Amino acid sequence: MAFTMSDMLYDYPSSNDWDNKRLRGHPDRDLLSRTEKYEVHDFICRVLNDIGSTALTPQNGQAVERVIHKELPENIESRSKAKEWIHDYILKNS
Repeated sequence: MAFTMSDMLYDYPSSNDWDNKRLRGHPDRDLLSRTEKYEVHDFICRVLNDIGSTALTPQNGQAVERVIHKELPENIESRSKAKEWIHDYILKNS
């Protein structure tokens, strides 16, 4: 069973005033926006895909979402550094 946006635990604003509406639905290339639901969902799916196709479950997606909101340091803004940090976090805590 895949991780869908309806499986997400946290509330996200429907849009941001600064959000470029022409780009909505397409994740930014470098920075992870923790307030945009579609970006967080896309990022979580990429993290889970890196782990393996069997990891794409609602439970695993929710676990990664919790890590993003509760554990990931605020000073980590790039998608690549966030993904690396989360992989390290999962390895240390599994």
